Amino acid sequence: MKDNCKEILPTIGQKVPPQRSVEFGEDALCKSYNASQNGFPEDIVYADTIDQIKDEIDLSAKKEYDKIQKRRRYLWVISEDKINIAYEALPSEAERGCICHTNVTGKKDAIIGGELWFLKENETYTLQINFSSGRYPIKKQVELTQKSPDEIISNVVALFKCVGYTNINLIQN
Repeated sequence: MKDNCKEILPTIGQKVPPQRSVEFGEDALCKSYNASQNGFPEDIVYADTIDQIKDEIDLSAKKEYDKIQKRRRYLWVISEDKINIAYEALPSEAERGCICHTNVTGKKDAIIGGELWFLKENETYTLQINFSSGRYPIKKQVELTQKSPDEIISNVVALFKCVGYTNINLIQN
């Protein structure tokens, strides 16, 4: 990660252990992509419309994973020196059948995490992100740093921009 981007990390928060129990298969380190050095991963599964993303969020909230026609969601986790991104649909021995945030870290401490989608609409590429992570939640950083959620979100967006993602939208979960 570039030095000027590393300066943003302390403004987000500090490393914490996973904030929920880690079940069988949720601690195995999966293949992830270091977005801090390499920009966009290869072979991205793009969402074509914002409605596809919203449908996936709604079905996931209801735990109706089988109704999701094509998973487009990625997980992101910020650690002490990088942003890791992994395709959530990677197979896992976990009960859910796909990876979770602790698979991205190998059950190690991290600062914060969430979900993201790569949206390609009318030849415009946008990163759609949220802060939905039970293991590395924003509320833990609010508690530790006494910063507002908006300030932490702003600093996370600044970090994503610093490493090269120029079009970023926040999406509610």
